[in-house]
Amino acid sequence: MQKSLLLAVAAVLSVTAISAKGECRADREKFCANVIKGNHKGLWQCMKEHENELSEQCKNHIAQVREKSRDIKKACKADYKKLCKQVKSGEGRIIKCLKENEAQLSEGCKGALSAPAKVE
Repeated sequence: MQKSLLLAVAAVLSVTAISAKGECRADREKFCANVIKGNHKGLWQCMKEHENELSEQCKNHIAQVREKSRDIKKACKADYKKLCKQVKSGEGRIIKCLKENEAQLSEGCKGALSAPAKVE
């Protein structure tokens, strides 16, 4: 269950981290242009395969997104178990469930979900 939450959070955030816009755009175009648009899992796998070749800017951004993912997992663990443990992980379903139940979420989870990734 905990792994499902982490994977769901990581998947949603990783799409943001390596999207066609932002800090990883050039790396995505350079290494993963052949990945079909919308194939987030394939894109993430491609970027991971080229992790050592990514620009420092992209590596730093991905590290920040991973940190945010850990923060969300920690802050939302109890909320997930209470509200969304029956939800199948993947395709952002767990994050969607948490957001659909926003009124019932703990303040810590709400804050973690709405907090931007830390930029240094």
